[in-house]
Amino acid sequence: MTLNLTIEQYNEIMALPDWTIWNDPANHDCENKNYDNYYLETIYAKTPYGIICLDAGRIVNGASIPYLIQWLIPKSGKYNRCAGFHDVGYEDGGFWIITLDSEGRLIRVFIKLKQQEVDYAYLKLMQGRGVSKWNRNIQYRGLRVGGWYQWNKYRKLNLK
Repeated sequence: MTLNLTIEQYNEIMALPDWTIWNDPANHDCENKNYDNYYLETIYAKTPYGIICLDAGRIVNGASIPYLIQWLIPKSGKYNRCAGFHDVGYEDGGFWIITLDSEGRLIRVFIKLKQQEVDYAYLKLMQGRGVSKWNRNIQYRGLRVGGWYQWNKYRKLNLK
């Protein structure tokens, strides 16, 4: 993937508090005919791992809220973009980080994470986006109880 980030933008993001989404696009999430979500531009977030990115056009399914509790927590909300990062973390088994190489050039590197680290990143990104404490805690606990199924499914697919 091409990096569409300048050194100045990189420095601006690195100055942000951890768990901040930098360029929250003004446009809404897009959906295809299968109701999968994608974004028209790459989204960046500052984390303790570095700057993580959710590439433009990457298909994500968003928050997987069970149907029976969608009356309490809708399928979409402030947590949509956080869920996109979480989806990428589950699918890839970690995050793509933008960092500087030894010559000061921007590069992408992959860091492998455990499931609980990706779940925690989702929790903290939701907090950074202002998702209410009860909402983010319910979603986080749900991931800790049942997320292993999807995590293991992706690990098996990645071995093929």
